[in-house]
Formats: sequence, C-alpha cells, structure tokens
Amino acid sequence: MGENILIVHGGGPTSVINASLYGAVKEAKKYKEIEHIYAAKNGTGGLMREELIELENVPDEKLELLLKTPGSAIGTSRDQIEQAEYDRMIEVLLKKNIKYVLFNGGNGSMDTCGKLYKNIRRDIPLSTLIVAVNLLRTVQKIGQLPLLHIPILTQIP
Repeated sequence: MGENILIVHGGGPTSVINASLYGAVKEAKKYKEIEHIYAAKNGTGGLMREELIELENVPDEKLELLLKTPGSAIGTSRDQIEQAEYDRMIEVLLKKNIKYVLFNGGNGSMDTCGKLYKNIRRDIPLSTLIVAVNLLRTVQKIGQLPLLHIPILTQIP
C-alpha cells in the first residue's frame, strides 16, 4: 500500500486558496510513492466523517481551472476542534494510511495543524511518520506590519 496525502481547507475561502490546492495536487502527482491525493470535503469535519475526495486522477486541464476558481473548490470550515475530534482525525489518518497532511488556511488552521501535530507526537509510535504542514494562503496586516503565513513543517523527529 502506498502513502497518501490529505489537503484540508480551513477558514475563509480567499482568492488564492484554490491556487494553493492546485500547487499541492500538481506537486503530489510527481511522486510515485503517493498513491492517493485526498481532500477533506468541507474542512476538518469532512476528515472526521471520512468524506474524502480523491484528486489523483483529476486531469491537468481540470486542475488548472482551480487557478481561476473563486472560493474553496473542496469546501472549508471554521470548526472549533476539541480533544475527541483530534483523536478522531488521527484515527482516520491511520486508517487511510495518510502520511502527509496539508492544512491550507490562516491562523485557525495553523493552530489546528500545530495541535494535530502535538497529538500525533503523543499518540503515534515513532515508527509511523505523519507530517503536518500549513500551506501559505494569505498575507494579513496587523497595524502597518505585514504578517506572512510561512509554511510550517512539523514532523516527528
């Protein structure tokens, strides 16, 4: 069984969220080790309900439409996640052999990504590697200072 990747949208569907999805899918398709490219339908809730969209067989012509598509093509959420829900997410990740989780969103998604990582690190044996990454989505301003959401790679050492 090959390794799988999951993309989750969170927060507001900005004009670039689908472009990030496009880039992630396009890049994942380059690796023969990746068997399935999943997207969580409607954010973290879709992950917990195992509502996953398979994207690995989407033709490049259709994928390129994401670059001009407003909103979130896979759906997004602003769910407030509790501990039991992190446990459920990890259960689904293990069941689907998802080794890479890409969160695409802002501050809330970054927070969820970090908390998921901490739960993975606490609960998963070191022999099972799951990587969680927050994808670049937007530039926000706090006062006059720009705050850039830099992709953060978190993984079990």
